[in-house]
Amino acid sequence: MIPINTPYRYFRCWLLLGALLALSLAHAQPRLAVFPFAATDARLGVAVADRVAQGVAAPKIAPELALTLVPPYIVQEGRFLSPLTLLGGTESRHAARVLQGALGVEVAVTGAVRLAADGLELTLHVARDDGARSFRFRAPESAPGRLVAAARAAIWATTDLPPRRAPAHIDLASPYGDFVRGLVLLGQGRAAEAAELLERAARAPGAEARFENRRRALRAALAGDPASPPLLRAALALGAQPLDVGGARRAFADAERHAALPLAQLWRALLAVQAGEGAPELEALARGWASYPFGAVQAALEAAVREGSLSAAARAELAATEASAALLGGVLLAQVLADPALEAALASRLGRRLPTFAYPFERVSQLALAADDPLAAAQALRTATRLEPAGPQSDLYWTNLGWAYYLLGVLGESEAASRRALELNPGATVARYNLALVQTISGRLGEALASYEAATERDLAATGTVDAAAIEDLRAARARFPQVAGIDYALATLLEASGEDAAAARALGRFVARAGPRDAPFVAAAEARRAALRAPAPPLELSPPTVGLGPERLAVARFLPGDRVQLLTELSTPGAQLPRRVTLELALRAPSGEVLVRERRTERLALPPQSVAVVLEDLALTLPAGLSPGPYTLLVRAREGGQAAAQVTLEVGEGRASLARQLVASGVVLRDLRTQRPLYAAGPAITPDDPEVADARLLNRLLAELARSAAVAEALPDVTQGRFVGLAGAEVFAASGADDVRDFLTFLLLSGEAVDAPFAELYARWAVAGAPRAPLASP
Repeated sequence: MIPINTPYRYFRCWLLLGALLALSLAHAQPRLAVFPFAATDARLGVAVADRVAQGVAAPKIAPELALTLVPPYIVQEGRFLSPLTLLGGTESRHAARVLQGALGVEVAVTGAVRLAADGLELTLHVARDDGARSFRFRAPESAPGRLVAAARAAIWATTDLPPRRAPAHIDLASPYGDFVRGLVLLGQGRAAEAAELLERAARAPGAEARFENRRRALRAALAGDPASPPLLRAALALGAQPLDVGGARRAFADAERHAALPLAQLWRALLAVQAGEGAPELEALARGWASYPFGAVQAALEAAVREGSLSAAARAELAATEASAALLGGVLLAQVLADPALEAALASRLGRRLPTFAYPFERVSQLALAADDPLAAAQALRTATRLEPAGPQSDLYWTNLGWAYYLLGVLGESEAASRRALELNPGATVARYNLALVQTISGRLGEALASYEAATERDLAATGTVDAAAIEDLRAARARFPQVAGIDYALATLLEASGEDAAAARALGRFVARAGPRDAPFVAAAEARRAALRAPAPPLELSPPTVGLGPERLAVARFLPGDRVQLLTELSTPGAQLPRRVTLELALRAPSGEVLVRERRTERLALPPQSVAVVLEDLALTLPAGLSPGPYTLLVRAREGGQAAAQVTLEVGEGRASLARQLVASGVVLRDLRTQRPLYAAGPAITPDDPEVADARLLNRLLAELARSAAVAEALPDVTQGRFVGLAGAEVFAASGADDVRDFLTFLLLSGEAVDAPFAELYARWAVAGAPRAPLASP
C-alpha cells in the first residue's frame, strides 16, 4: 500500500521578503539574483547575502526581492504552485538551478550560513545556464565578513559578472544591523515598521549612503510614486493583504516597459490568469523556449489547464529542452494532462539534470508503482532516501520503498524500510500496515497483530474507519502466499475493526481450518472470537447522561455559545458482553426539532472478555457560535447491531464565552512560572460576567506574568520567523502586547488539545515558532 503525497497548491504560496533595489539599477535588465541565505538567525543570512550582492556591479535582483519574484507554476484553473514548495527551500544546488531559470537571469546565487564547531560555515551555490558550482567556506564566528569576501571571489571567478569594491564587514549591533532587520521585517509583510528601521539606520552616525537611497525608495513605493523602482512596487503589491492585483500589474508593466523584462511579462500573465482574464502575454512567452523556457512552459501549462491538451510544437520543445525550471514545469504539465508516459520521461530527465533533487525520483517511483514496476520504483526510491534520509518527505519515501521491496519479495529490506519510516514519523500509519503485513507473512503473527492494532487505532481515531487498502493488501497476500494461514487471522482483525463482522468470522474459520503448528497459540482465541462474531448482536443501554463545561464537567447555570460541553454516560448490555466496537453519535437539537450539530465516531472498546458495562467520559460537543438563548436537547446514541439512546436538556444563555471560560472548557490550564499556581480559577472563569471586562482582566494578568518571567526569556534563541523576528531573549516578552497574547490564546484554543503548563514557557515556544495565528494543517 502506498500513501498519496499532494503538495499544497495555492496562488500565494511564494514567500515575501521585501523589495529594495539600488536606484541606479532599478530599471535595468537584471543579470544576477542573490537569494537570502538560510541561517538560524535570519538577520545573519540576509546580511551575508546582502554584502555578497554588493560585490557585483551588474544589475541585480537583491536578496530582499528574489524570493518574492519567483513566479508560481499554473497547475489548475485559478490555482498555482511555487517552485519553492517543491524545492523545499533555496539552500541547495538544484534549487539554485531552478530559481535561475525561473527568474530568467544569467546567474542565481543561493546558500546557507551555519554555526559549525569551529565557527561559521557558508555553503554557496552559483547557478548558470550551463550548470551550477558549489563551494564551502569557513570563518570565525566573529568575522562573518570573511565569508562575504570568499563568496564574492567565487562568483567573480565562475561568472562574467563585473566585480565591485564594497564593504564586507558585518556588525549587527551597528546601524547596519537596523538596516538588515528592516529588510527582514519587510519579509514579514511589515513594510511600515521596516521603513522606520531603514530611517533609523540612514540617520545614524557613520551610516552607509545606500541606507538613505533605500529608505527613499521604500517610502516612495509605499506612497505609490510611479517613479519608484517598479520591482519594489510589485513586491509590495504582491505582499499586500489582500493581494493588490492592480498595483502589481502596473508595477510589472513599468518594469517591462523600462527593461523588456520577460519575468515581468510572465507575472502580468499570471496575474491575468489568476483574475480569470485573458493573458495575451502568454502568446509571446510561448515562443520563448530559447530565451526564457520557464515562461514558455508556463504558456504550455496554461493551455493544458484550459484546453486539456498539449500542442505538438510544445511537446517537441519539451522533449528537447534541458532547462531545469522548464523540465520541472513539464512534470507538472504531464500531471495536469494525466499523461504518465510523458511525466515519467520528463521526471527521469529532470533527475539526470538535477541529481540532488529528490522530487523527480519520487515521481518516477510513484509512476512505476502505478505501472506495477516495483524494481524501477525501488531504484528511484533508494536514490530519494539517499538524497533526503531524514527530510520532510522522507517517511513517505521510506514507506514506499518498503512497499516496493515487499512487491519484489525482499521481505527483510521491506521491514527495515518500514521501520525507518516509523522512526521518522511514528504516525506513518501506512508504513505500520506494511510492517504488519510483512510480519504476518514472515510467520510472526503476534507481532503483526500488535502492529495492526496500533495502525487501526490511529485510523479509527482519525477517520472512524480502517484503511480499505490495508484490507485489500491482505486479500492479495492470501493469493500470493497461500501457505500462510495467519493472513486470514490478520484479515479478520481488520474486517472486524471496519465493521464487517460476517466476513471477519469467515476469515477466522479459514484460519482455524488451515492453522499449522506455529499458529496453535492463536487457534483458541480465533475460535472464541469467531463464536462472538456469529452470535446475535447484544442489546445496548445508555444511562442518563450528565453534562458540564470542559473535561471536568463543571456545573454551570447556563451554557453559552461556543462552550465545549462534556458528557458522561454508561454504556451497558444485559447480554453476555459488550461489542468490541460501537458507533457513538452526539447531536444537538433545537426546540424546533432541527438538528444543528451532529458528531459521529467509531469507538473500539478495549475491554476484558465478558465486560458488560463501560463508562464513556470523553464525549464532547462544541455549541455553535451565535446560538440563540433557550433550551436545547443533547442526544447521545450508541449503535452496534442494537441501538441505545439517551438525552439531556441544555439551557443556553445569551452572550459569548470569555477567553478564560473558553480555556477552562478546552481543558487549558496556564500556570504561574514561579508558584505553578493557575493564573485563573475555574470558578470565577465560568461565572457570568461581561466578556470584554473578563478578557481585559485576563490579558492584563498574563502580560504581568510575562513581565515577571523575563528570566526565562533570556534563554530563548533569536527569533527567526514571525512577528518577533530579530528579537532575542527578554525583548520578545517586552515587545508583546494584549493582541499578541490574545493571538496566542486563540492558537491554543484552535489546537483543540488540553494543556497544563506554565504560561511563560508555552508563550516562549510559540514566539520562537513564529507566533502563528493558527496550528498548521496537515497536508
